[in-house]
Amino acid sequence: MPVDGDIDLLRTQRVDSIVYALVSSKFTTLAELKNTYTCWEALDLYEIYTVNAYNKNSIHKSLRK
Repeated sequence: MPVDGDIDLLRTQRVDSIVYALVSSKFTTLAELKNTYTCWEALDLYEIYTVNAYNKNSIHKSLRK
């Protein structure tokens, strides 16, 4: 499904967005999510991912000014 906005991006349909974010950013593998991490640990990783992404975006925006 395309995302609203100027850029035509796709969203996953069968994979949860948290799983997609962690695996596509190489924070973890799908096998590690299934066999190693608890749900709470996966959510901790997702928090780290989102804070990191936000901070990188903020830095890039401030450099463009």
